[in-house]
Amino acid sequence: MPTTARPARPRATGSWPSRTTPSSPTTTEPIAADSGQPDPQREWIRTSGAAPQHFPLQEAEMANSSPNRSTRRRALAAALAAACALASPAYAASDPPDKPDEELPIQQFIVQFRPDSPEFKDEQALRLSLDRISARLTGPDGKPLTLAHERRLAIQADVISTAMPIDAALAQSLMRAVLSHGSVLWVEADVWLRGYMDPNDPEYSRQWNYHHPVGGANLPAAWNAAAGLGETVAVIDSGYLSNDDLNANIVGGFDFVSRSSGTGASDDGNGRDPDPYDASNVQHGTHVAGTIAAVTDNGVGVAGVAYRAKLLHLRVLGHGGYGLLSDISDAVIWAAGGNVTGAPSNPNRAQVINMSLGGSGSCSPTYQQAIDFAVARGSTVVVAAGNNNADAGGFQPASCNNVISVAANTVDGKRASYSNYGAAVDITAPGGDGSLGVYSTLGGGYGYKAGTSMAAPHVAGVAALIGGVHRWSPANVERIIKETARPGPSGCPGGCGAGILDAGAAVAKATVVDLSPILNELWAED
Repeated sequence: MPTTARPARPRATGSWPSRTTPSSPTTTEPIAADSGQPDPQREWIRTSGAAPQHFPLQEAEMANSSPNRSTRRRALAAALAAACALASPAYAASDPPDKPDEELPIQQFIVQFRPDSPEFKDEQALRLSLDRISARLTGPDGKPLTLAHERRLAIQADVISTAMPIDAALAQSLMRAVLSHGSVLWVEADVWLRGYMDPNDPEYSRQWNYHHPVGGANLPAAWNAAAGLGETVAVIDSGYLSNDDLNANIVGGFDFVSRSSGTGASDDGNGRDPDPYDASNVQHGTHVAGTIAAVTDNGVGVAGVAYRAKLLHLRVLGHGGYGLLSDISDAVIWAAGGNVTGAPSNPNRAQVINMSLGGSGSCSPTYQQAIDFAVARGSTVVVAAGNNNADAGGFQPASCNNVISVAANTVDGKRASYSNYGAAVDITAPGGDGSLGVYSTLGGGYGYKAGTSMAAPHVAGVAALIGGVHRWSPANVERIIKETARPGPSGCPGGCGAGILDAGAAVAKATVVDLSPILNELWAED
């Protein structure tokens, strides 16, 4: 660590500091191919594994328009304090412990004091400061939280401890209190680390799409820090067929199929109803759901990308796997917490929406308005690019604004021969091909399928992993996913987005909050 103090009025840049204080078609087809160290000159606080919360930068934005300097500074400080409230320890887990990673005990913290501070130079001064901080906090036993100095690390930061384990909420309060001390540069929890997760699901070895070094999505590295806890993903698809490897993660849904006979009929005799179970025996939605959030490390079947997320099944594809645009639009609105005539209020608003479906034509007004509503409500919308070996700009919803459009790659990192491509594509993810598809859940079993429909749920799952770490806006979720993509795939005329999905890199980038703009504003006022 440094041997000099931070100079006055530094400019923060890109680190993670924190201070204390055509006409639309009438039907839509599913598009699956069913073949079988921080900058020492900045103050910061690490965030990871937190329950979803919002980062209220609006205080800073309001401050920028205020003519009163003191009011502006107070607002900026409020924004920083609120941001600090987001902080919780980063847990890196391998095989999931008996309790969720986010509930592991917290008892030690690492603090970097300024090298010119009394606390850095003298242990008695450090202990006096810890006593003052302790007096401001109440421990789990209702008494003042006792803090002790354990040791100084080789990097010249100090380990402090609490007398007993504390939960994440109290850990946040403690870190805010430590950061409020003028001598502190940064603080983080002394987290528990284990090896990368290797699920015990017996079919995990078939899931090359998670771990293959060339064509896989690098999921084990992501699972080292996140599991999607607290996130709900809406699967707007064919509905659900029961599978013991999924049931525990399902939080209901709705059947939006309005037609009771003919093409795309509900086959349940009554059109729309609260039952999202698939009466047409279309396996598509169940396969997609397993990739997103199959129950994992349970000794059964397969693993899911965001295995602690919940699944909200919204059935829009009926008989034969066809669905009406009007039904899909209503499902998107409802998934995001909007009101739909004839449907009850949605008690499980989705933070992520997956649509592994599509049809020809540029994005229709109906689609775009529904998507814009969902995104405005904070839902990240992920869609399949299409299976036509054509420019995705000619298909919807892949060509819509405010979506993450996903092309497909094979195990060897090449664009799948069927996958759409072009400027409308944002990212590529494993979708497999006829030689080796994506292995996931089916009604009562498991099987391989290939398609951009199989690629999209990888991205939706990673969006849920990111959301489980910190509640980023949909635009920032997309940015993180694209900025962390690996190069590729090959053989992609017109482009296949930012590259191949890298879940580990995306989650790592999502674990910290950039407060540079607020810090710069505060320092400019000094």
